[in-house]
Amino acid sequence: MIFDGLFGFTMINILSAILYKVFLCMAVYKDAKEHEDKNAVLWAILVVLFGLIPTIIYLIFRYQKEKEFIRCPHCGKMIAKKYPVCMFCKQTINTSGPENFVSEEVKKYIIAAGVLFIIKLIVGNLINLLGARQGITLHLF
Repeated sequence: MIFDGLFGFTMINILSAILYKVFLCMAVYKDAKEHEDKNAVLWAILVVLFGLIPTIIYLIFRYQKEKEFIRCPHCGKMIAKKYPVCMFCKQTINTSGPENFVSEEVKKYIIAAGVLFIIKLIVGNLINLLGARQGITLHLF
């Protein structure tokens, strides 16, 4: 077989799973920091431990926050949408312009995590399809 030994399908599957979680964790952490979430480290730890489910929960909470608050284009602070003037810099707020949901840096991490997740799925299915053994088997006799 082509991929036997140390760099076999199992090793590729494990590495892609680890790197997928790392990139997903970095995307959530960077996004939480950009949106001034005080629990950015907690979200990152939860994503490392549990994967995709805390990421979805984070996005739900973030979306709810984005519906109620906007970022002031003048000072960058988060303010309530219902006020026409920023309470920090006293500048008028124009809420008509579309705002990016995710920054370009976070998009790169999300794309890398998505590619690694797809690689993990493909390699995992190849392992099952080819009947390859996962792990080490000890034959005594």
